[in-house]
Amino acid sequence: MTDQANYWPVAVSGISALIASGALWVTFNKYRMDMYDRRFSIYTATLDLYFAITSDAKADLGDKAKPFIKACRESQYLFDDRSGIYETLEQFRTEYNKLKISRDEAAKPIGRRSPQKVDAALGSPIILEDKLKKLEGLMMPYLTYRMIDWPSCIRYFGKKRAKFDR
Repeated sequence: MTDQANYWPVAVSGISALIASGALWVTFNKYRMDMYDRRFSIYTATLDLYFAITSDAKADLGDKAKPFIKACRESQYLFDDRSGIYETLEQFRTEYNKLKISRDEAAKPIGRRSPQKVDAALGSPIILEDKLKKLEGLMMPYLTYRMIDWPSCIRYFGKKRAKFDR
């Protein structure tokens, strides 16, 4: 009877370890999915602003610009510094500002327009499209979601992380 009693703690410990490792796996996948959702929202905010700028309709760009500016600020914390995503978003924002100033200036009566401000953003839609394509390429590794398996989970936790990882 005493031999069997000695195995119960080992069996319970083994089952507890399996349950804890399963919880770790679920938590790790939840973290990855949350990061994916936050990063994808940055991409969609950029895309929404781009479509608002390039559409023929006189859309209120302010409604699309506020989420984009918020997303631009969040990108500092959600992507690696070396990724170049924040810098690309800042360049996109600069071109958007040029285009907005140009459109505001073009809406003024002809006598009150500043030709320099109107002409300053002539190439902005093309530059914005180039920046969007560059951003898509930079974000691709972060927006490719794949299921996590045990070996990659172990490799992830085995590395030292300075910031949020992909």
